[in-house]
Amino acid sequence: MKAIVSKKDMVAEMTCYAEFDLLGENPSFIPGQYFFVTLKPDDQVHKDELTHHFSIVNSPNQAGTLALTTRLRLEQSLFKRTLNEAKIGDPVEIGKIAGSFVLPEPTAKPIVMIALGIGITPFISMLRWAFEENKPYQFTLVYSDNEVKSMAFLDELKQLEADHNNLKLITSVTGQQDWDGENRHVDAQLLKQYLGDIAGRLYFVSGPPSIVEKVASSLKAAGIPEDTVKTDNFSGY
Repeated sequence: MKAIVSKKDMVAEMTCYAEFDLLGENPSFIPGQYFFVTLKPDDQVHKDELTHHFSIVNSPNQAGTLALTTRLRLEQSLFKRTLNEAKIGDPVEIGKIAGSFVLPEPTAKPIVMIALGIGITPFISMLRWAFEENKPYQFTLVYSDNEVKSMAFLDELKQLEADHNNLKLITSVTGQQDWDGENRHVDAQLLKQYLGDIAGRLYFVSGPPSIVEKVASSLKAAGIPEDTVKTDNFSGY
């Protein structure tokens, strides 16, 4: 599917938001899914390096658009360098949309979203859509990163919490000396302190694979059934 870069913005330190206009196409997707994008689609020599998949950040209600957000580790990735240099109007190729890291249709069971670093991105799509559609989910979002300046969409999330009584936002900043709030890494003990009884909930954990595994293992050790914990690994991003 042909598309063009329609918007770029820095939404946190070295963290790029990019939006793609799908030129009249309007593919359906479910919040939490991912898509493949190829930069410089005419460059056949580097096509593999210039193709990556990312969680969709925008709501499905933003028709004709797909958006991503990624950390710009420029020294490690031709894709990141090319995205950093991309101009509005540059052509891209959009590939497959897929993924099962999505909200359940029933809305009764409370949902705990655990965003580890750039793992916040699928939750942005979920939350935007859920509030646009007035879905009666009960959300708790635990958002953890090393520094506040690295936390994309934090202001938007604070505003969503202020506007909706079915969202509770918990932030933990683990590596910043002048932060006077929560600074522990996320585990079952931290969740118990803020939530009380952690049973009877659905858990969505998104972020770097090693940290996602630690959080999932902590939940399992605390007696949370494995089939109530969904994970989304951001390997190499």
